[in-house]
This record gives sequence, C-alpha cells and structure tokens, in this order.
Amino acid sequence: MDKFGFSNMERTESQHIKEKEMEGKDWKLPCGCSIFLEPNSPPILTYCPKHKSAPALYEALGRIKRNCFKDKRGAYWIGRVDMANAEQALAKAEGK
Repeated sequence: MDKFGFSNMERTESQHIKEKEMEGKDWKLPCGCSIFLEPNSPPILTYCPKHKSAPALYEALGRIKRNCFKDKRGAYWIGRVDMANAEQALAKAEGK
C-alpha cells in the first residue's frame, strides 16, 4: 500500500505520472487549502479558514440541534449561548 492508499495492482500508469508531476510542489486548491507532496513522506495539508473551522461549525450546529425547541406555531428557537457559539464558529470560518 502506498501513501495514497493504493496497492500496486490498483495503480494505473496515469496515476504514477500525475504523482511524479505533483511531487515537490505546493498545490493550491480553489478554496485556499494547499497540499504539498514530498517523495516518501505523507502529504502536508494546509487548510483554508473555512475547512480549518469545520469542527467548530459542526459542534455549533450539533449544539443548536440538541438545544432548540419548537413552539406552538411551529417556529424553532435557540438560546443566546447557542447563537453566540454559532456566530463565533462562523466568524472563524470567515477568517475574522
């Protein structure tokens, strides 16, 4: 198994060529994340603000889902603490 999780039998010639072209370069993704590949070492990932904050966003949404309540009219309500956590997570995702 190689550093990308493929066995030698699963790899195609085009995959080998593509990896050789990528080695030693810092690849920027449209979102702002980057991947740096070195031969014989694991890839180095640098996350953009949105992907770096994904765990905090996930946690804030989970808290909102667990703590919100529905009133008689069918409207959902969340508490101030949950809203503050969500606002902090969004600010982090936006790089603020």
